[in-house]
Amino acid sequence: MKNVAIIGKYNYHLECISFLLEIFKNDNVNIYISSTSDHYGFLQYYKSLFNFKVIYNNFSLKIVDENDLIFKLTSDDKCLDHEKIISILHLNQPQQLQCKSTRFLSLTPYITGNNISYTFPVFYPKLNDIYENMVTLITYFTESHIDDDLINFINMNNNYTFNFIIRGGGDYSKLSILKNVILYTNLSTTHMMSIINKSKYLLSKKQIEYDRFSGQLNLSVSFEKPLILDLKTQNSYNIPAVVFDKNYCEIGKLDLIENYECLKTQLKNLKGEILQKNTQILNSGFNI
Repeated sequence: MKNVAIIGKYNYHLECISFLLEIFKNDNVNIYISSTSDHYGFLQYYKSLFNFKVIYNNFSLKIVDENDLIFKLTSDDKCLDHEKIISILHLNQPQQLQCKSTRFLSLTPYITGNNISYTFPVFYPKLNDIYENMVTLITYFTESHIDDDLINFINMNNNYTFNFIIRGGGDYSKLSILKNVILYTNLSTTHMMSIINKSKYLLSKKQIEYDRFSGQLNLSVSFEKPLILDLKTQNSYNIPAVVFDKNYCEIGKLDLIENYECLKTQLKNLKGEILQKNTQILNSGFNI
């Protein structure tokens, strides 16, 4: 049984903790964070799935001495810097590499290089067998992401509720006036996961970044929920999805999708394969 530390002072990227907790669920895990970091209650949700301890506002070098593995949630976080720490790279830029870490994890195939291991983050939440006609988007989202295609797609599938769990700002009136749209802001992690669990599909925004990881990808695989996803991203990650090229309306009516159960089975199988691969990387690739 190993002693594993997960550290991070920032108030973001706590969603990355879940896949590490899954891999090391049979080990002794301590999470070191700032007392002001967890705005959305990620740790409360993780406590329902895993056993671990939380230590607040303590980033001393004793962490390095007392643990077999130390993972930093964000490579450029200055909370603690040491060559023994394995840092997660969220962008492949000079600032992100200015730390003493000699080993890095990437969550995306877009970030590669020496001493960088790709680990697509998955975990095993408690799943509901029953779902509702709901499509859920979880992302940073502003009024600039609202276009006629999105509105037409929502109207085309008016027997579905579209949940927008969003961070950002601006005028969302074009969405809020639609009868089958619900907007959520500042939602707790437990509430968010509950909505995902009840959803039939997840929705990726069209203006996705192609240089970094997007959290809706791992939520799709972990919860076995088919993701409505652009073709380029689907090809890059090779995950089962409901694919469009440029516009959502290419998909048409969701009720006419015939391979839904097949997609769910593929996601379930992929999740197991990814977890096995990640476990091998972190337990063998790092010579533990």
